[in-house]
Parts: sequence; structure tokens; C-alpha cells
Amino acid sequence: MPAPRALLAILLVPTLGGCFDSGPSPPPASRYAELEGAEVRGLSDEELRALRAGEGYGMALPAELNGYAGPKHVLDLGRELDLTTRQREDVEAIRAAMLAAAVPAGEDVIRKAAALEDAFRARSVTSEGLGALTGDLAAARADLQAIHLRAHLATDAVLTEHQRALYRELRGYGAGAHDAHAHG
Repeated sequence: MPAPRALLAILLVPTLGGCFDSGPSPPPASRYAELEGAEVRGLSDEELRALRAGEGYGMALPAELNGYAGPKHVLDLGRELDLTTRQREDVEAIRAAMLAAAVPAGEDVIRKAAALEDAFRARSVTSEGLGALTGDLAAARADLQAIHLRAHLATDAVLTEHQRALYRELRGYGAGAHDAHAHG
């Protein structure tokens, strides 16, 4: 009956191997450790870059994933969508207006995130003051998200139904992304 002994040896080796450890291993570093030296703790370098550039950084996903095209992507896909000159001009104007509003709004988000972080860094935050700090940050994020969502609404109104369907296809969205609502 050598087979059961071999099986027993295989099962015990990992267990006995632990007996010879030099001690407990250190806990893994937090996935947030890289943010400790960030300009604004709580915002990654990528988030800061996107906020300063007026990029959506996922803020318009409710629109995008439900078939409302974004101005940047429409311009990028202009040839495939067969945009008219007028459509291109309209979408360029929508994008310019969005960026003109989104860049300062992104800076406001950064300021509010920094104020929250500064209060914690200084250990001056209180339960009473926390609501105001987080509320200010949430309101700034909501304003920025609305800017991006409005740009999707405005862009959607410029496109034909055929272009909307083609946009969804070109962006790789399936059947669930189309017309659960009426497009204007």
C-alpha cells in the first residue's frame, strides 16, 4: 500500500513546511499607499490630470452606456459617422463649451478634495464639520458630472438616429445600450 503513504506525504508537506517559517510575514501594503505622497491625497495623478483637462473620467457613463454619444468620441468618429459640416461645427461648439465649464469645475473638485484632506492631515476635522466638507466636495463633483452629462444630451440632439445606432456599434455597445428612451 505505497499509494496511501505517498498521498499522505503529499498532503503533509505543505503543512510541515509552515513549521520552519522564520515568523509571520508582514501584512501586504495598502493599495492606497501610493496616494500617500500624492498632491491631493485621495485623488490619483490620473484623476488630477483628468480633472484639470476637463475630461469626463467616467462621469458621463450613465449617458454613454445608454446611447447618448459624447462630443469627444463623436468628433473622433466623425468620418465613420459621416458627420456633416454643420454637425461637426455643432459638436465642436458643444465640446468647447463643455471644456470651458468642466476645467474650472474640475479645479473646484480638486480644491474641495484638498480641503477635506487638509482637515484630516491637520487632525482638525470634527464630526460636525465633516458634513460640510464632504457636502462641498459632493456638490462640486455633482456640478462637474452634470456638465459632462449635459454635453452628452446636447450631442445626442445633433445626431440622426442612424448615427446614434452607428455610434453605439462603433463604441462596442450591445443591444442593451439603445433606445429604452426616446431620442430628440
